[in-house]
Amino acid sequence: LFTLTEMSWIDYPSQAPFEKEIIQSLIEPPINQVNLFDLDLEPMKKRVLTHPWVKNITLSKIFPNAVGVYVEFREPVGLLQSPDGELNYLDREGNVFGPFEPKRVSDLPTLVGFKETDTKLILSVLKLIEDWRSSKFRHVGVISSLSYDPENGFRFILRYGKRGRAVVEQGHE
Repeated sequence: LFTLTEMSWIDYPSQAPFEKEIIQSLIEPPINQVNLFDLDLEPMKKRVLTHPWVKNITLSKIFPNAVGVYVEFREPVGLLQSPDGELNYLDREGNVFGPFEPKRVSDLPTLVGFKETDTKLILSVLKLIEDWRSSKFRHVGVISSLSYDPENGFRFILRYGKRGRAVVEQGHE
């Protein structure tokens, strides 16, 4: 009577970074194999949380025969370039996740010269970018990259129009 027969997707975002079948393959639901009373949701949740784009997942038993799935995805707000040139996404909390894929989100500011462990510095730079986007100067241009040098401080490149760009050196303050 209470055998798991289906997955019930709750508010799956239309702009999700990938199809829900990928999440379902990570969940590995034992469809038609287990009673909901005996189903342990924790191993399923742990498998899904291994995906770099998944920020959180909530699984719930929906009687008489389903598991409810609610997924919260990380939202990329920037790219972090490693010393070897590799690009990875950054979320609002300064967490590095997932390698850059141009077919996903690609028009993001790139942070250069930062260590992945420089969370406090990265957060301050992300705040600067967000402040710029909401300031009266946003019409001047878009911050396309921001670099940090321990000796010279910050330098960012503003992109404007189709080909225009300006370099702004800010120093350490």
